[in-house]
Amino acid sequence: MSRRAPRATVAVMEELSVNRVIWRRRGVSRHYIGSLYASPLGIRLTGRDPATGIAVTLSIPSGEVERVRVGETPDEEVAGEPGVVVELAESAPILLREIGLAVGHVCGLSRRLLEAVSRSEAGAAAL
Repeated sequence: MSRRAPRATVAVMEELSVNRVIWRRRGVSRHYIGSLYASPLGIRLTGRDPATGIAVTLSIPSGEVERVRVGETPDEEVAGEPGVVVELAESAPILLREIGLAVGHVCGLSRRLLEAVSRSEAGAAAL
């Protein structure tokens, strides 16, 4: 007689990792070149200002992310190209884009980023 192990329910966490991004806050002209990591816990951006060499890390809890969308106006561009806008609950939005990504693929980055951070509610419900 064979015994089967009890089935376990596993919640799959989607993560997004992009090694070459350029990002900035809305209303700030300086940008940072670095990386993006997103998960149900939130977004982490690292980068270095190419003009000054200053390195920064920005961590945003997923609960602070109100909306992720493609930029629509010139002030939402990043280094002269369309970018993704991460609208935050209590702060100025973050504007970002993947370096080397064709302009038409900005929508895909926006969608993947939204999927990564919005899984927190679905994952919490499954646990």
